Amino acid sequence: MEDLHSADCLKYNWVVWFFCGMNFPKTKRFAYFLYSFTYCFFITFGYSLTLTLGIFFIEDIEALIGNLAITSKSLTCTSKWISVFWQTNTLKRIERTMDELDTFATTPVQKTRLKETLNEAHVMFKFYSFVSTLVWLSCGSTMVYQLTRGNVLYPGWYLIDWESSRMGLFVVFFYQLIGVGLEILANTTNDSYPAMLFIALQGHYRILEAALMDFKPGTPKNHRENYAALIKCIVYHKKIERVFASVVSHISIPMFVQYLSTGINLCLIAVSVVFFEVDATHKAYSAIYAWAVTLEMFGPCYFGEELIGESDRLITHLFSCNWVDQDPKFKRALIIFMQNSQAPKIAKVGNLVDISLATFVSVMKFSYSLFALLNTMQN
Repeated sequence: MEDLHSADCLKYNWVVWFFCGMNFPKTKRFAYFLYSFTYCFFITFGYSLTLTLGIFFIEDIEALIGNLAITSKSLTCTSKWISVFWQTNTLKRIERTMDELDTFATTPVQKTRLKETLNEAHVMFKFYSFVSTLVWLSCGSTMVYQLTRGNVLYPGWYLIDWESSRMGLFVVFFYQLIGVGLEILANTTNDSYPAMLFIALQGHYRILEAALMDFKPGTPKNHRENYAALIKCIVYHKKIERVFASVVSHISIPMFVQYLSTGINLCLIAVSVVFFEVDATHKAYSAIYAWAVTLEMFGPCYFGEELIGESDRLITHLFSCNWVDQDPKFKRALIIFMQNSQAPKIAKVGNLVDISLATFVSVMKFSYSLFALLNTMQN
């Protein structure tokens, strides 16, 4: 069977991070530095800056609310870019530790579990990419509609007077179209990688569960082999726990930013559609955008919940293994293993908020409550 690495669950993410100026190569580093600096100047920081400064020049409340929604998302994207870029080396260390975990998968069943894990992660990234493409296409169609009316979708502060120059209007249009597309791409990648890491950890728990089912019937020779295999499983589990702790520490800041921004963004999108008269293309774009924002947060929360379930089921698999035929030494080690594995692995943001479906529901409730409050004030 082919050589498999659970770190490959992020292989598409690394390609995008390289394109976004975040993954420095081992060679031609100065040339890449110039590319990364240019990308950051015009897209990562420049695009957010133009939208943020534009807020102070907008007099129409409808345009202001619409601009606030995209500006907050753009600032969120920039902050997550900084967070991921700052911790790139940490993420690479996590991948090297995962390579150590991969050596445990030796049997065909275990390798199949690992391959299924990689396939699941890659399918998830492709789904995220599909949703992002829909958002960009709907945004582009809305931009084109605004262009036919001599306007831009998101008023901002630019170095050219686009309102009195047709050439300036086209320059700003293409800058916004390309800028939104690249920010959507970066945001999708930064929002999806926590889910990919959770999928990889789930895969290792499934490999461990498969190994626990391989203990042989009790004979003096098998007792020694089974005890050695159990100790190997215990060491493997300890490594999984260390990777889990590293992953949670690494994604804590990006997930906190995502929780906060998702609730506010969904509220602003609803306000811009419900409180003001907007055209059909803008409504369609807002609906797709809100769906994408919700999915970006749902992914990590869902797979965080799945990881809780996988770690919680480990006790059941330990009890279901062929322990009855084993010697007392094996049984004592198994009991200690079970005692140390009773607490499920719950990923937390800052050791306070769970990364789970319950938190996802809480954020949706917060967004709705904020919208209901603004709706009451407006009435």
